[in-house]
Amino acid sequence: MKTLYLFLITLTSLLVAEPRAVVFDYGGVLAVSDLKIVDQFVCESLNLTTTELKCSAAQERRESIKNGVPQVNFWVEYAKARGIELSDGWKKKFNQILEGSLGINFEMFNLINELKRRKVVVCLLSNIGKVSAHTINQFGYYRPFDHCLLSCEMGVAKPNVKAYQILVEKIGVPPGDIVFFDDLQRNIDAAKKAGLDAVLFESPEQVRDVLKRKRLL
Repeated sequence: MKTLYLFLITLTSLLVAEPRAVVFDYGGVLAVSDLKIVDQFVCESLNLTTTELKCSAAQERRESIKNGVPQVNFWVEYAKARGIELSDGWKKKFNQILEGSLGINFEMFNLINELKRRKVVVCLLSNIGKVSAHTINQFGYYRPFDHCLLSCEMGVAKPNVKAYQILVEKIGVPPGDIVFFDDLQRNIDAAKKAGLDAVLFESPEQVRDVLKRKRLL
């Protein structure tokens, strides 16, 4: 009888097994960026028109960042080459504006920290270009994640099923044990087809409720 009881307990625990990993999209879930405020500050500081920024400077900036040069350093050198004198506090102000432009949802990052304290594997699966990824990484917003899977590095983007396959292989967790949040329905649909427990993001409160129901918080 005791053996049967232990068997039933084990079987029940397997049937109600909790998800072992939580994966988030970035843009629209963890942050809503507004890069226009950066461009506006640069134009005002360096006396550039919007056309000049988009047609020449933007391309130079893109290539520079791809080569690992922080944006602030690029603009300082750009100004110096054109004889433009920047104020002593310009670099600090630029970085403040650049970080602010990322539009970080700190409520979501607090939630991520809670998951980490509970020893839950937390990952990122994001469609993003190299320039934006460099900026986000510069300010440490990739740091909380156990794994960061970025389309610019993987060579494939959501909703391509291969992106989800790479995710599953990378974190070593069965698809059904992964809770995935994204703000785009097409990405949710693709994730479900790949076997993930995918949920369309609505708000931090909704995410918290979902994770509580799944006994992850």
